[in-house]
Amino acid sequence: AMLARLGSRTLGSVAVRRSRPTLVQECVRYSWRALCASSRSPADGGMNWPSLSSLQVPPPPTSLSAVAMSSAVSDVEIPAMPRPLGSAPDRYAVMELGGTQYKVTTDDLITVERLRGFHVGEVFRNESVLLVGSRSATIIGSPLVPGAYVEGTIEEQALASKVIVFKKKRRKGYRRWKGYRAALTVVRIGAIRLSPEMEEQIVPPGGG
Repeated sequence: AMLARLGSRTLGSVAVRRSRPTLVQECVRYSWRALCASSRSPADGGMNWPSLSSLQVPPPPTSLSAVAMSSAVSDVEIPAMPRPLGSAPDRYAVMELGGTQYKVTTDDLITVERLRGFHVGEVFRNESVLLVGSRSATIIGSPLVPGAYVEGTIEEQALASKVIVFKKKRRKGYRRWKGYRAALTVVRIGAIRLSPEMEEQIVPPGGG
């Protein structure tokens, strides 16, 4: 009886209190009642429930740019976005340089182990090409592709970030703290060339 007076109901031995409507639900219910009361017909004293088609709601704007355009002057022209410069590379290669294999395309920038005997700005050829591919065909070497090479330009002779080498022997008072920076070379990839026989296999007949 006490639970009934408190507005609760019992499920077995568990008392569950009825949830009270929230403030948003009360506002929606009050607005709907006011809308229905305004559409009451005095002839029959009944209630004419409005349909969704009779409610005129302005369509929401499609995007924030539409809102900005509606408030701005209509004769203002928006400049078109510029097209990206250049085109996507149509050829790639897998080459070996400094004991590591790299997948490269034209104008790539890679970091390899220090190449001795080269200066900044010097151009070299790497003939250790394992694979050359394009949209139309792929040539796999065994192990190298004959007549293929990749042109590269030395951009920088740099050092890697410092790596700390710490050694310690407990109870001996022995501690050694040393730093090491690996020598690196930054290479800009140029053209990927093939022999004339291979060019006929990898280039489509239309030249695209």
